Amino acid sequence: MSQAKAEIRFNGDAPRVMTLVEVAEYLRVHSSTVYRLLKKKALPAYKIGSDWRFNVEDIDRYRLNASQLAVEHLGAGLTD
Repeated sequence: MSQAKAEIRFNGDAPRVMTLVEVAEYLRVHSSTVYRLLKKKALPAYKIGSDWRFNVEDIDRYRLNASQLAVEHLGAGLTD
């Protein structure tokens, strides 16, 4: 008997999931930075066994939030 390969198909609504290495590349940081953010519970993620997984949509929201906070922080130091 031959085993058939399972074919997985996602519709356009399915969230894309990334590994830790993929997230590090996506954010353009070292993987140790991702681990540090996970330890601080600053980065949205979940574990499958011993491996971390990240939804792209959650990471994009994190990036947007981080950018907005940085702009607000920089703007707070400016005076008219």
